[in-house]
Amino acid sequence: MTEILWYNLRMSQTVLLTGGAGYIGGHVALALQDAGWRAVVLDNLSTGDRRGVLPSSVFCEGEINDGALLDFIFTEYDIAAVLHLAAVASVPESFANPARCEKINREGTVSLINAAQKNGVFRFIFSSTSVVYDENTPPPFSENAPLHPISPYAASKLAAEKKIAAA
Repeated sequence: MTEILWYNLRMSQTVLLTGGAGYIGGHVALALQDAGWRAVVLDNLSTGDRRGVLPSSVFCEGEINDGALLDFIFTEYDIAAVLHLAAVASVPESFANPARCEKINREGTVSLINAAQKNGVFRFIFSSTSVVYDENTPPPFSENAPLHPISPYAASKLAAEKKIAAA
């Protein structure tokens, strides 16, 4: 993955990493640093921890739905690519608050796509989930496997995938 992502980017060596204060985001930021890239971490800290953000990363606390903040980040830091990990990732939470899940997972992804395109950034990696596939499909999953999300979380991630594919 590293060779594919970092090959042939613009002059900027800065990547916007959403959800970068979480466990996986912290490891992705470390891989970025090891590869010589700078991460601008955008996280609302609802599940992440500011202390987990590398000192070499720029940290911005906020929402992926905040268009003004996104425009500031894209212009201020000359973003070359987006690694989008931010999400409401809890299935139980998605059942308890499906509107919040939809707002962050689908609508937030749309905001992020729009901001990236507006700022000339077309390298976009999205972290989805295998729960978009029919639960009767045995792993490993093919992208051609039948889709059947059974939670608001899975449905919002699948909706985000479709928005990205259409962009």
